[in-house]
Amino acid sequence: MKRSLLTLAALLGLSAPVLGQTRALPPGEIRANGDITFGNALKLGKREGNKTVITPDTLQILGPGSTGDVSKMNAVPDPSAPAGTLAKSLSDIAGFKAPGASGTARLDASYNIVNSRSLFNSGATSGPANWLGNGAGGDANNYAYGSFAQGVFLSGIGDVGVVGAVRTGDITSPGRLPIGNMGWCFNTKTTAPQTCWAGYMEARRAKGTGQIHALELNTTDLSDGTDRIIPSAMKSGPNAIYSAYASVLNLASGGNVKPGFQTGWDGTKEVLQAADIGSYLSLYSNAARAEKGIIISEDAIVGCDGTGGSKTCTGLEMGRGTDIGWIDGSTRHGALINSDVSPSGNGQRLRFTDFGTIIDGYGGATLQIVGKSSDVNGVQLLAGASAGAPARLIGAGSPNASLGLSATGGGVVQMQSVMQLAPHTIASLPVCDAARVGGMAYVTDATTVNYRNGLGTGGGSLKALVFCTGDAWEYH
Repeated sequence: MKRSLLTLAALLGLSAPVLGQTRALPPGEIRANGDITFGNALKLGKREGNKTVITPDTLQILGPGSTGDVSKMNAVPDPSAPAGTLAKSLSDIAGFKAPGASGTARLDASYNIVNSRSLFNSGATSGPANWLGNGAGGDANNYAYGSFAQGVFLSGIGDVGVVGAVRTGDITSPGRLPIGNMGWCFNTKTTAPQTCWAGYMEARRAKGTGQIHALELNTTDLSDGTDRIIPSAMKSGPNAIYSAYASVLNLASGGNVKPGFQTGWDGTKEVLQAADIGSYLSLYSNAARAEKGIIISEDAIVGCDGTGGSKTCTGLEMGRGTDIGWIDGSTRHGALINSDVSPSGNGQRLRFTDFGTIIDGYGGATLQIVGKSSDVNGVQLLAGASAGAPARLIGAGSPNASLGLSATGGGVVQMQSVMQLAPHTIASLPVCDAARVGGMAYVTDATTVNYRNGLGTGGGSLKALVFCTGDAWEYH
């Protein structure tokens, strides 16, 4: 080894630059600590096991490529260079482009690492400008709500901050899930529990500015619509709720976690079944309130345009037995609306019109009111303030529409107050025929009143009760 070093020393001595005078190097040696030296005049490196590590003060590489200071090395990007080489790596990143004011520009956005977080800002000459910190509950040293995100993208040009996109045309194997953006939250901390969000969005508005929207969802179906499946509230079948080819928002529970289907989030525990959640959608005040809850535009749904009439559409569809409930100040429902119409039953519809409230029975019993066994009030019709403005039940829909009050079985129709009949003159009485047999009325112009006799022509001043036998009116 010492002979080799002597030879290397001689060569180095021949090629050493002239520094005032020619100097001979001391004999080379490998010291006990592994240092490779020529006395104390020159240290080349260190011997580590079977490796020799050369640590020169300056390294100059002659020939094609870089020369001079290592920090200024350069290499020509070459997409055909072997994988892992500097030329190949430079070729892989040389084509990165970003939208610019005129065509494209290279990706020159600022990039910083702070506390193991990645911070990106589209400014080209300075570090990330933290305009979000103070504006979203943090401070100048933090990003949003007093903490750093793992990755922060702050737009410095007033445009989109983050874009996620996917194309199914790029998928080459089955079973993939093309998702443009995804967020997860695993709430596993049992000591000092806290709330966890898989996603959070907030929009803030200053007075005098334009609109703000915390989130806009938009689905565009570019087909001709002939292959469209109209979904329903059914849980299965060809028109099941999840069968829609195009929908704007799906809210689901359970993550498809089923017995034997998926292990726990730590990769070891077997999840037997996902538990039921509290609600799919909650609207509540978070220091401020909304003017309205849910709004459906006049022309948002096929079949409606806001003009009404014969134009109808389905704004809300639910499964059989689903309630719409109102609480009474506690968790109890003080009022409920429910549908229990079976597939073989007659549908019902409640409509509010210019002429009043209409309940369509479609051939079935239009309206049933079920009271408690102790109920003595039943149905109440509130009249006007005077006796001349009574509450009325009116049979309408045709010129000769009838109104019937009937009790089932051996029940009776009870009039628990004075019953007042509408006045008629004898001439104004309707025809007494088989359709009106048993009918009662009273006349105001009788001349002579005899029980079971005919009415005559009228013209008198006597008031009397009359009865329809099916053939004629008679005094009773």
